[in-house]
Amino acid sequence: MAQYYVPGESIASGSFVMEGPEAFHAMKVMRKADGQELKIFDGRGRRFKALITETGRDFLRGKILAEIEVIKPRFKIALNFTPVSKNAIDDILDKCTQLGADSFRPVNTARCEHDIAARFEGKLEQWNKNILASCKQCERAALPQVREIADFKTAVDKTGGKGLIAVLSESAVTVTAAKAEFNADSEIAVLIGPEGGFSPEETEYALSKGLIAVTLGPNVLRAETACAAAVALLLQP
Repeated sequence: MAQYYVPGESIASGSFVMEGPEAFHAMKVMRKADGQELKIFDGRGRRFKALITETGRDFLRGKILAEIEVIKPRFKIALNFTPVSKNAIDDILDKCTQLGADSFRPVNTARCEHDIAARFEGKLEQWNKNILASCKQCERAALPQVREIADFKTAVDKTGGKGLIAVLSESAVTVTAAKAEFNADSEIAVLIGPEGGFSPEETEYALSKGLIAVTLGPNVLRAETACAAAVALLLQP
């Protein structure tokens, strides 16, 4: 059964109203009609089983039948990634949304090859569409947030010292060992660098602010693979 997005403010008193592209897709593409059931989510962490009771030209209404239990991840993952190619960014947003990342922040680093700061606003709408599509596909209840782009030091400062930085170093610890330092429900910032990695100065700054250096394994990973690996390892039971 397909899952559709209905903003929280459109769900109240045991009923819901779906409008816009979601209603169009449900009625015109998936041929949903009065009397049919579907699943909806509010993007804030709640999912529902619902029944369509009325369809209009560009909307449908229905009633909530039951709330669907949602298992919350152990941590909130704030993924800070270095901008890479368009396809790679799309892959990061898709895979890490499915895996459970709570937010995304693009970070300009010393070795970043793609400066998207000037075009960030134009990309934001499409990125949010990609995230929504991923949530619908994997039946996730909460929509991850795309945070404003930042330079490396600003991104580190915003972590409050609660985070991990992925590096290739013999002194780095495993993600499994590092996550033991955090309480359940904590927000953990994860910093993933470009193909060339972080500069020594960047790594030193992050460590001086309290971030933990972690390894994602012995191999040099593509940026999009590293992002997915870090999120998966952090949320692994």
